[in-house]
Amino acid sequence: MHYALGVMANAAARGIVTLVLLVCMMTVGVPAADADLNDFRRDVEEEEERNRAEDDDSQENSSGEDDEGANPFAQLLYEITVFAWTLHNTAVFYADFPYADRPTPAGVRPRGFVHFDLESIRIEEDFSIARVGPRRKRHWFEVRSGVLSTDDRGYGAMASLQGRFTPFFGPDVDTRFIADGDDYLNITTAGIDVSILQHDYFTWTLYGKWAGFRGLLERNGGAMGSQIHSYLFDPVSLRMRAGALVFPNITFAQLEGSLSVHLNRFALFGGAMLLQSDSSHILSLETGASVSF
Repeated sequence: MHYALGVMANAAARGIVTLVLLVCMMTVGVPAADADLNDFRRDVEEEEERNRAEDDDSQENSSGEDDEGANPFAQLLYEITVFAWTLHNTAVFYADFPYADRPTPAGVRPRGFVHFDLESIRIEEDFSIARVGPRRKRHWFEVRSGVLSTDDRGYGAMASLQGRFTPFFGPDVDTRFIADGDDYLNITTAGIDVSILQHDYFTWTLYGKWAGFRGLLERNGGAMGSQIHSYLFDPVSLRMRAGALVFPNITFAQLEGSLSVHLNRFALFGGAMLLQSDSSHILSLETGASVSF
């Protein structure tokens, strides 16, 4: 079994390295003169104008009354959900970095990153939750940086910061700089990522952020969505994100996916990001390195 996992890890590592080389070749070798971010700007502005006109035609002021009393069953369900969420995340602590605990001590279930300490949890009479016992590492941060290449022959760079101030929430910041030789577009989002469920198999979170375009387009809006991060097997992890960037008069769906191969605190990653509205899109291939602490 250990041999099979090692073969899979080596194959994944070779795949990441191959993707790194391919994207680097695309990024360096593509002639900038063939790229044109103006097509993206024109599509965005045309879609915004259509949506603005539709909003003006169909805008309605509606008001409703909500005189119904509180539903006691819904209130109880809410309280149980909040209690379970608090208990779960209070018990979480982290390894120093992904796959740091190797080899695994005898009799201990191997963990990629996320650990639990239920023995240090105390539930009071009023159902409040307190932690006792040894201090644990209850924060983590990962900084990523790399290069990117778009499907319309643009090129650029990206960087991100993700992590946890506590097991409940943490920062979620990313920025991408895309150029085509004549123009540039900077896409930045910054906000908070909230833990819903944490485990090595998958970590599920929800995020809410400010979002902005700078350069060829100047826009301010918001970003929201969900993210899943899974520590598949040593030394590989997978990250997937699905959400939306919302600006006045236009909304973009945003999909991201990346595969990382961890080398102690450092990792190599390769992935893609799609930004898509009704009539405009940016698809980028991205590769680079990260460090966890």
